[in-house]
Amino acid sequence: MEALLLTIHPYDLEQLIIRATTLEDVKASSSIQTKLSLGKTWHALHFLLTGQDVAGEPPLSYNISAQHPVFQHPPFHDAAQQSPVRYNTVVLVSEIEHQLSRLTTGDFRKRYKADELRASKVYPHYWGEHADSEVEELILAFTQLQDFYQYAKKSNLAVISMLSSEIGNEKLI
Repeated sequence: MEALLLTIHPYDLEQLIIRATTLEDVKASSSIQTKLSLGKTWHALHFLLTGQDVAGEPPLSYNISAQHPVFQHPPFHDAAQQSPVRYNTVVLVSEIEHQLSRLTTGDFRKRYKADELRASKVYPHYWGEHADSEVEELILAFTQLQDFYQYAKKSNLAVISMLSSEIGNEKLI
């Protein structure tokens, strides 16, 4: 499963919630302002930020898998908690950005513990074999996440998260 984060103006988000019925509808929306592809790194990034495999304490628990489901209609409305497309309001984006901005890359580096990642079965399951490059990749993803949320907050944008194996390689340019 891969993760893709998108920014969108709150009004445009309302329209997207009404009209979108597929992942592709969301990805292809002309209202999307910026994208951040975290690929499969998202799981480890979430774990290092929250100390949890999936959940965690708000607001950081919603940094990659957002709080509210986008799809409010079939086939997703009965399983809204498992919806692959979710969003964070502008207010929550601000709270997440505040929490992320308080962490330095040094703080983040200290959170890397290969044995805990392996024990929690965080993808890719072989943590510690190439510790230096693993840490550098995660720090890069962390700083990109910080920059992404900083931009969203500064621009008063909502954030959409997509967690799916259907995302594929996302062209960012």
